[in-house]
Amino acid sequence: MVDQSFVAGERDPRDDILVERHAGGTVWLVTIDRPAKMNSLDFAAHDRLVEIWQEFARDRDARIGVLTGAGDKAFSAGADLKTYTMAFATTSAPEFRAKYVDGYGLGGITRGLELDKPVLAAVNGYAISGGFELALACDLRFCSPNAEFALQDAKWGFHACDGGLVRLPMIVGLGHAMEMILSGERIDAEHAFRIGLVNRIWPADQLVRKALDYAEMLSKRAPLSHRFAKATMRGFGGLVTFLIRDASWRETANVIDAVQIPRIGPSLGGVESLIEQPLVMSYYECSPEDRRRFGIPDNMVRLACGIENAEDLIEDLKQALEH
Repeated sequence: MVDQSFVAGERDPRDDILVERHAGGTVWLVTIDRPAKMNSLDFAAHDRLVEIWQEFARDRDARIGVLTGAGDKAFSAGADLKTYTMAFATTSAPEFRAKYVDGYGLGGITRGLELDKPVLAAVNGYAISGGFELALACDLRFCSPNAEFALQDAKWGFHACDGGLVRLPMIVGLGHAMEMILSGERIDAEHAFRIGLVNRIWPADQLVRKALDYAEMLSKRAPLSHRFAKATMRGFGGLVTFLIRDASWRETANVIDAVQIPRIGPSLGGVESLIEQPLVMSYYECSPEDRRRFGIPDNMVRLACGIENAEDLIEDLKQALEH
């Protein structure tokens, strides 16, 4: 059945994620095709990406996935705040937990959707925050010389919540990870290569082609060896799998303390009231069980952001709501 929920004459949001099959269907090239939005993911693109990875997992011919972004400026800027902000602000605590905490992380592969088939990232520009976490969720990362990487969440008053705090230390080591997480500063391709974040740097006009060539080479290796190797490295008998899953859940649950904000409306005085009245969860919306789960004492009011970042947060939210 064709989805016709979009307005006639407009682009079908399902077309925001493109899939090409190469090497006889053994290699899938998945492209986030929202270059005007820095290849950020709105809800429709996120849902479609989850569907594609599920299809990829079920397809017996598919062996290797390659993820990239359209254009030459961005791999992905993460979640599209223009669509996510209001949803986060107006969702009750139980629904927020069910949809955003217990549900799939950004793009599926960041949390909740574990693929035993290798996935490669061809990072063709900015990989920022959630977009960076998408790249971290891939098994190998290749990039162009103009690529830049960052978890900028600390500048906005919260922390990464789709695997960045868990995977980045495992890939580059604790020291390098701490530097990126605490500072929120961007690093370039050479820096990323030096610390082991990326495996290769290739010219921008050759990046996707070389990534596909590498994927085709991998597709000729024994697929069961890949699956069992990934499962073993991810699991170590189940211990590390448990730790990663538990840490990923806690990472997402903890960021609620910094992200979930009151409903925006005249009664709250507009966007600025998010700083003046920075309740993360309404006492009346948060059940005793939820307060215990998220570590919120009955008498505690938690800040939505750091005071130093208040102006930046207000500006970001204003832009998101205006557009």
